[in-house]
Amino acid sequence: MKKINWPDRETTKNLTIVVIGISVVLGILLGGVDFLLQAVFEAVP
Repeated sequence: MKKINWPDRETTKNLTIVVIGISVVLGILLGGVDFLLQAVFEAVP
């Protein structure tokens, strides 16, 4: 078995920020798409 190389604190912090940032952006995008689709379907008779 190989020795596990854990990332250092700085790398872990940076990658955590990236993951949180991507999650927020995707949440906003999906919320926007949901809002637009809701408006479109409510406008269609």
